[in-house]
Amino acid sequence: MTNRFEVATRETDDLGDWRLTRRHVFIGTGLATIAGALAVAFGGAPDAWGGLADAEPPVRLGDPVPDRAITLLDGSTVRLRDGEPRLLNFWATWCPPCRAEIPEIDHYARARGPDGLRVLAVNLAEDVVTIERYLRPLGVSFSVGLDPERSLAANFGVAGLPTSYAIDRAGVIRRAHAGPMSRATIESLIAVIL
Repeated sequence: MTNRFEVATRETDDLGDWRLTRRHVFIGTGLATIAGALAVAFGGAPDAWGGLADAEPPVRLGDPVPDRAITLLDGSTVRLRDGEPRLLNFWATWCPPCRAEIPEIDHYARARGPDGLRVLAVNLAEDVVTIERYLRPLGVSFSVGLDPERSLAANFGVAGLPTSYAIDRAGVIRRAHAGPMSRATIESLIAVIL
């Protein structure tokens, strides 16, 4: 005779039939999005990326962005406060939601570029070869920045990927979004800065 605990233990120890379903992915993505949104809303965790506790306090909605130069994938630099409305996106090639939203971001970079929108997708701590290998076949039109030390992500209080910010012409953060973006989400972000 077995008790309930023994039966439950046997069932949970057998992982041979475990499968990642869409429901698991949906729930996991939802939880990550909620955690990221809470982090953005409450200022994030400066040491969320490990060892960055001495970084500046993270910026918040309504704050000006740090006036710093970002090195781009092609070796040039761009300043965050350059007088142009900007969609700033933090991402990585290993992040499935990041990969999924790249075509949508590129669509808006092309469609709204003539209106003055500039997109800067900042990659977190990956090497140039990995980033280029991933992006080359996609032919993206937006600028790709590098954050090898994750210091810019710490300045923004990024707690999860992807995370995006709408920055107006004055360099002030007007909106933030944690998690993957749909076209509707991107539209709502850029509506306040164009």
